[in-house]
Amino acid sequence: MPAEAKTEPIATRHAYGDALAELGELHEDVVALDADLAVSTQSIKFGKRFPERFFNVGAAEANMMSIACGLAATGKVPYCSTFAIFAAGRAYDQVRLGIAHNELKIRVGASHGGVSQNGATSGKYSGFGGVGGGTQCATKRGLRGWEASATTTPTVYQEK
Repeated sequence: MPAEAKTEPIATRHAYGDALAELGELHEDVVALDADLAVSTQSIKFGKRFPERFFNVGAAEANMMSIACGLAATGKVPYCSTFAIFAAGRAYDQVRLGIAHNELKIRVGASHGGVSQNGATSGKYSGFGGVGGGTQCATKRGLRGWEASATTTPTVYQEK
């Protein structure tokens, strides 16, 4: 059953957390990994509902992507959550070689992309899109990534 439509604007990271939890409900092969930012990325919603399928790897994005590769190779569908700058910078080689080269079915939810108010290490201009040709190649081979905002996003259109 699809989630109830929201009428109030919410931050896309909250929508991501809701959608991730719903995916966990619908698909037992979905697992979630987070790099010690589950409250900020909202993957905590999945973690609370499915603690046996939720892995907090600590501040270790490269390791998170490598763990996701192992899980994907065994038939799981990993969703990796972190800040966009860390998904792009800290895990570049793992995304390019581990995920894209091996054509693994892994999803990356990168929040707080662009200019944010999260401090010097996580509030930079670049994000997951900054990976450039690497993500274009990866997207063709199974990786799906997106960036979510930390702030409320206005409703663009509503169904009638």
